Amino acid sequence: AAGQQQKNLSFGGNVSTKVSDQLSLRAGLSWRAIDYYTRTDDFVSGSLGADYVVSTNTTISAAYAYQNNSSDLASSEFTGNVFSLSASFRY
Repeated sequence: AAGQQQKNLSFGGNVSTKVSDQLSLRAGLSWRAIDYYTRTDDFVSGSLGADYVVSTNTTISAAYAYQNNSSDLASSEFTGNVFSLSASFRY
């Protein structure tokens, strides 16, 4: 194939900790530089989350995720924010 070359460079990391028997926290951050033939993008994403064990059968989770793509091409730029809340039940 005679396609154009795409170059990627990325860095990222995640951490998590168990604060107590009931509460655990997590966070992550990553950055990616993408060099397309016609444009260059910088993509950043981050996340935060927590899990709370209410009982042996019930867990509540909350999370936030952020994404941002900066680009030389304005139509390729975006920012996203996602909040989530969930509960899981075992029986």
